[in-house]
Amino acid sequence: MGLVKTCEEVTHSRPLFLTIYTVVIVGLVVSTCYVFSAIYAANPSSPDSSSSTWFSLSSQPSSPVSDEGRGPTDQTLNFSKSETVHDVHPSTPETQKVLWKRPVLDVPPPPHPKKMPPLEDFRLTKELVQQRVKDNIVIVTFGNYAFMDFIMTWVRHLDDLGVSNYLVGAMDTKVLEALFWKGVPVFDMDSHMSTVDVGWGSPTFHKMGREKVILINSILPFGYELLMCDTDMVWLKNPLPYLARYPEADVLTSSDQVIPTVVDDSLEVWQEVGAAYNIGIFHWRPTKSAKTLALEWKELVLADEKIWDQTGFNDIVHRQLGPSVDEDSGLVYAYDGNLKLGILPASIFCSGHTYFIQAMYQQLRLEPYAVHTTFQFAGTEGKRHRLREAMFFRDPPEYYNPPGGFLSFKPSIPKSLLLSGNHTVGSHFTLVNYQIKQIRTALAIASILNRTLVMPPIWCRLDRLWFPHPGVLEGSMTRQPFLCPLDHVFEVNVMLKELPEEEFGPRIDIREYSLFDNPSLPPEVKRSWLDVQLCKEGSQDCNASDNTIGGVLKFPKHSNEEMFCLNSQYQKVFLSFKDVKVIQFSSMQDAFAGFTDKEREEKFRKRVKRYLGIWCCVLDHTPGHIYYDMYWDEKPGWTPLPPQTSADDHPPCDVKMRTWAAFPFQLLIKHITRWASQNLAFLPPRRSPSSNSFSSQNYHKGRFRNFKGQRDLILSNSRPLLSFFGHCFSTAIQLFEEMPQRIFHVNNVDFGLVLDYIRLSLKRPRTVTAYVAHCASLKIGALGHLPISTSLLTVYSKAGDFKSSRDLFGEINNRDIIAWNAIVAACLENNCYSRALGFLDEMSKAQIGFDSTTLLLMVSVSLHMKNFEHGQAIHCLSVKSGMLVDISLGNALTDMHAKCGDLSSAESLFEEMEYKDVVSWNSIMRGSLYNSDPEKSLYYFKRMTCAGETADCIGLSCAISASSRLGKLAFGQSIHGQGIKLGYRDRSHVSFSNSLISLYSQSGDISDAETVFREIAQKDVVSWNAMMEGFASNEKVNEVFDLLLEMQRTGSFQPDVVTFTTILPLCAELLLSKEGRTIHAFAIRRQMVPDHLPMLNSLIDMYSKFNLVEKARILFNSASQRDLVSWNVMISGYSQNSYSEEARDLFRELLNRVPNCSPSTVFAILSSCDSLDSLHFGRSIHCWKLKSGFLNNILLVNSLMHMYINCGDLKAGFSILQENSAVADIGSWNTLIVGCVRGDHFQEALETFSLMRQLAAFNHDSITIVGVLSACANLGLLSQGKTLHGLTHKSPLQSDTRVQNSLITMYGRCEDIDSARVVFKFCSVPNLCSWNCMISALSHNKESREALEFFRDLRFKPNEFTIVSILSVCSQLGILRHGKQVHGHVFRSRIQCNSFIATALVDLYSNCGRLDIALKVFRHSEKSESAWNSTIAAYGYHGKGEQAIELFHEMCKSGTRVTKSTFVSLLSACSHSGLVNQGLWFYNRMLEEYSVEPEIEHQVYVVDMLGKSGRLDEAYEYTKGLESKATSGVWGTLLSACNYHGAIKLGKQVAQHLFEVDPQNVGYYISLSNMYVAAGSWKDATELREYVQDQGLKKAAGYSLIDVGLGQESA
Repeated sequence: MGLVKTCEEVTHSRPLFLTIYTVVIVGLVVSTCYVFSAIYAANPSSPDSSSSTWFSLSSQPSSPVSDEGRGPTDQTLNFSKSETVHDVHPSTPETQKVLWKRPVLDVPPPPHPKKMPPLEDFRLTKELVQQRVKDNIVIVTFGNYAFMDFIMTWVRHLDDLGVSNYLVGAMDTKVLEALFWKGVPVFDMDSHMSTVDVGWGSPTFHKMGREKVILINSILPFGYELLMCDTDMVWLKNPLPYLARYPEADVLTSSDQVIPTVVDDSLEVWQEVGAAYNIGIFHWRPTKSAKTLALEWKELVLADEKIWDQTGFNDIVHRQLGPSVDEDSGLVYAYDGNLKLGILPASIFCSGHTYFIQAMYQQLRLEPYAVHTTFQFAGTEGKRHRLREAMFFRDPPEYYNPPGGFLSFKPSIPKSLLLSGNHTVGSHFTLVNYQIKQIRTALAIASILNRTLVMPPIWCRLDRLWFPHPGVLEGSMTRQPFLCPLDHVFEVNVMLKELPEEEFGPRIDIREYSLFDNPSLPPEVKRSWLDVQLCKEGSQDCNASDNTIGGVLKFPKHSNEEMFCLNSQYQKVFLSFKDVKVIQFSSMQDAFAGFTDKEREEKFRKRVKRYLGIWCCVLDHTPGHIYYDMYWDEKPGWTPLPPQTSADDHPPCDVKMRTWAAFPFQLLIKHITRWASQNLAFLPPRRSPSSNSFSSQNYHKGRFRNFKGQRDLILSNSRPLLSFFGHCFSTAIQLFEEMPQRIFHVNNVDFGLVLDYIRLSLKRPRTVTAYVAHCASLKIGALGHLPISTSLLTVYSKAGDFKSSRDLFGEINNRDIIAWNAIVAACLENNCYSRALGFLDEMSKAQIGFDSTTLLLMVSVSLHMKNFEHGQAIHCLSVKSGMLVDISLGNALTDMHAKCGDLSSAESLFEEMEYKDVVSWNSIMRGSLYNSDPEKSLYYFKRMTCAGETADCIGLSCAISASSRLGKLAFGQSIHGQGIKLGYRDRSHVSFSNSLISLYSQSGDISDAETVFREIAQKDVVSWNAMMEGFASNEKVNEVFDLLLEMQRTGSFQPDVVTFTTILPLCAELLLSKEGRTIHAFAIRRQMVPDHLPMLNSLIDMYSKFNLVEKARILFNSASQRDLVSWNVMISGYSQNSYSEEARDLFRELLNRVPNCSPSTVFAILSSCDSLDSLHFGRSIHCWKLKSGFLNNILLVNSLMHMYINCGDLKAGFSILQENSAVADIGSWNTLIVGCVRGDHFQEALETFSLMRQLAAFNHDSITIVGVLSACANLGLLSQGKTLHGLTHKSPLQSDTRVQNSLITMYGRCEDIDSARVVFKFCSVPNLCSWNCMISALSHNKESREALEFFRDLRFKPNEFTIVSILSVCSQLGILRHGKQVHGHVFRSRIQCNSFIATALVDLYSNCGRLDIALKVFRHSEKSESAWNSTIAAYGYHGKGEQAIELFHEMCKSGTRVTKSTFVSLLSACSHSGLVNQGLWFYNRMLEEYSVEPEIEHQVYVVDMLGKSGRLDEAYEYTKGLESKATSGVWGTLLSACNYHGAIKLGKQVAQHLFEVDPQNVGYYISLSNMYVAAGSWKDATELREYVQDQGLKKAAGYSLIDVGLGQESA
């Protein structure tokens, strides 16, 4: 009833509403029909027509594919996905098991559901995959509906090979349903992909790649091997036996390698593979390394939608490549050093090049396993055509029997064109053009007869690629000439594209040349055949008739359209044969004279001109491609040359453009001028000379809709002109810009002379010339002339007289937009950015309007003021006003976004720019470098080169800088060569040479860098700075200072701030105090310090590293302005010099002033937390980091762990590692290990290493091994150290010099000096540290003589560590003569101020009895903590305890920190001097007054003092009071005291305790025995000595040293 009532209301309503209701109802009906037809379109009309179902309908999905990381749904989705529950008739499991063992497409139709099962049943689960697995492997491909025919081809080839363990992933529901009804094993990828062809390189194409990565990650956890394939490849041979030959491989991948590295069917030689791994054929084993790789690959491509899956995989895998797994298999360790990778041979796992171009498998007599349709030039259609040419593609029957039949011909090519002469561009085009002419004739005849043309095979002499090459790739197996694919010459995708017939004439279908050899060709087609033989008209039997002779039709040459046309008077000729399937001409030479219908001919020409492509690319020319021309023979003198200019770079089919090339420029200028004058506020934007047309997208998207009225009319009316004659228009704009920007006529000759003078002044602007021009203008009354006044304003500005520019602007009446732009530009030129904003505001209020130049100036102001929001607003205004077509404005906005840190916006704008010049490319390349993305900078450089744009000096410099940062020396050298060819070595392009200096310096090739530097004729200050930085980075310290002196002597340039900020860190690092202070003084004289923060920060850092914290503090406090770096450097200086409280106070002050700190601030303050007292503060920093969100930075997490380790809270450090295990890297584990070693937690370091090997997914590195070896050395664990040594032999670390040095030290500490010698002997590249370690090891093992011999044979200049080690050796030997010689060397080397050397000298002279010299050394050196301690100990050794105590008090007054070593020296001095009470006084106040915890060494000296003074009972009670803390050393000292005083009773008690604690120490037995002898108890002494002999204990023999001239010959 409701429906009837509604209909009645509609009937009685007004006609308008009746119409609306009708349209709505009809729309609903049509939409409903469409949806249901999409769901059931592939459903056959009867069950008989369907194949078997594949999956188990009773199974439920257990682990569907994760949706994590999927991007937004594509806007062109098909919505055939149905949520309706279907009625299903499931087949029995028994039936399915039988069916799955047979090829899918060959099974008879069993009981089959009439409707599609629910979508959930197609989810990817382990159970679903398991049903298809065979021998634990499954083969998978995937695609959307656009690739349905590719998928079916892939499936049928596997079926033909008897392979059934495959699966197909459906990326949309339409292909899912179609494959289901065909009986193909399919699963739903839940991709929501569009059903259309996505196009290579499009966002949807990249989405397909991401889906592939997700799919791999979904299947690998199931535990099965996975052979993943792209859909555009076919299998020619069962690959599973081949893959089984490499059971150790984690991943096997195909590659784009085109040069063979092997000649059999073994894996490619990985060291020789230079091409990318193209991952089209991809075999994965479910190993831990493979899963880790797949997961990281997935995270990478999901994090950045712009990353191509292939690029991401190559970047990750090449992170580590090498060494080989073994000598035979061809596998290589890759990725993390554990992944075993193999590269499938391109000769049998073929690419589009190795199969279709080189036929590599044929030449090597191999059977190909697969072919992947890469290296082609016509998109998806090109891939199809190539597979059809090889007769691999499976087309439907109607493809082989089209309506109208086929037309073919026998091509004729003279032998000379194929084989004579060299294979050059000229001979190649001669050959191809000869064939093109015949094909053009055949296309015309096929068009007339309405037949499908079977293309002939095409022969080429040269290969086609994307980059310049000599004809064929060097090293490849390409034979010349060769049968080239159709897409090498023709645009196959255009030939098969639907073009409107009203404009391009009737469609001409084509087929591949191998069609008649295809087994799929129906027999009836092969039998229905007519041969046409061309003959000379008038000769015997040569006339237009349907008579055949012997099955051959003779037809006249030079026939025209009417003789072929079925509606002409000759219609009986071919009308009689219209049902013949194949008509084959004996030749196309002179077969067709041309069209009589000129309109039809014009349409045909328009069509076929688009059929031809390009050949690429010529060497040493940009652009390097050459267009094929269908009508080359109609152009006298046609030669194959690349476009000489950007304006020439267009295909020959662009007829309109050439026709209008002669359009009068004056007329265009007239139109442009009229458009500009009609609306001055929106002057036409500037255009690049290389532009071809305006973007029609701007009009379609309504970007100009904000402007109404006359301007809209102008733009809309001019659109056809701009669209078709773009290159002409851009040239006119260029001429227009070179003319004055205003329309005026100068009748007065004086005006012209003044204007010419002003323009000449602009070339070398000076204030004097501006004054002269100004006076002349006033005299003749020309200041009212806007061009003169504006130009004069600009001269003042360029001369630096901004005040005169501003005053002159104030006097200008009737200012136009050009005058306003001129004054804003003057503000920018003179760094008056706020004033520029003021003028822009005034300009807006005056309602002058603006043009693209105004916006360009506004962008510059925003960039200089770092006002990103202002810049974004200008970007929006540019879009709204339609001025983004101004290439200069687009470039400026790109640069602005990049320099404001928004590289993604810069890239988006760059890609949207329809016209790009060299500045555009430079802007995006520099922006990428500015944002620390050199890889992307190189990417744009390569794109620019491929786009045919010649790089200028700036572009080459950017590419060189990017190569330098990436360490790609070879690529940088190629750019160097390109720059030389382009003439960028002259004096006007010094920036190019400067970039080369940095490239070679950072690559370690300092000699080449210096060569480039010396070749620069006119160096600028950047050249000098770059060379100095190169020397500094390559540790050429003397050369740095020599170059600095040379720079000052030349006088052309003096050092600037950059010079000193390069040298000062070098002085700080090498502790070059004198040089650093000299530079500081020079900078003060030049008044550089107050105004340049980088200089100030470098000085603060330098003085901090010199331990001159007070000077650093003065600099910091006197600075008028500071940045965050200043604060960080000062905090770090305090922390490094143990001024922890000052560091914390400064940090708190910083937080009050600048709440937002950087990670560097955290690093600086955390380094101040280095003791137990700092733990509370360190925890507060931890909390602050949590609140600030800094813990996302793994480096900060590592620094936090390091802080806890330094403060002794190992538990907290390990907890942080556990909490961040997901993001922990090798640096995290190294932090714990090294921290434990430095904190003397050696056992914990070893346990951490063991845990790391069990849990971490990455290998140890050299830092790890060095840390663990240090722990073994300190614990004396020789066995564990040898185990680590063996571990390094199994990895590339065995040749790491740092590891070898650590091994020497470890063996030395563990007293295995022979092993240390062996390691040193076999050092790969021994350095000075290696020699130092060996000398130290010999010294530690009392091999002092050999240590001296090593020092004499030293091959390096000794450094401080060498000197300290050899002084220790001299001290051991007690040979003062050698020590003095070393001391003399120290003076000659000017390193006597080094605190470590001074301490070693004090020890030497003290031990050798020369306390006087030791005191002189101490007084004349920098007094470090160790120097104070050594001197206190020296006083004690010489019995001068009082002086030792005085020196201790002096040390405290100096502010030097007192440590445990200080008290060891002090208590030792008290003990030697008998100052027992003073010693006990100091011991009792160690902890209270000096915050030093008493340790074993201190306790030993307390017992020694009491024992020597005869206070044995006190000593005994003190030792007992220590309880478990008392070690054998303390008890041993007490035993010695008992022996000294003959206290046998107490001695026996102490000895019994020692025998229990340390029974292997023979010294204790001897001490007690001596006590027995002294007391006359010979029996007890004898028994004790017999016990010692029975236990096999022996006392080390004593020895004495006599100097008999050791090493005298080397003196």
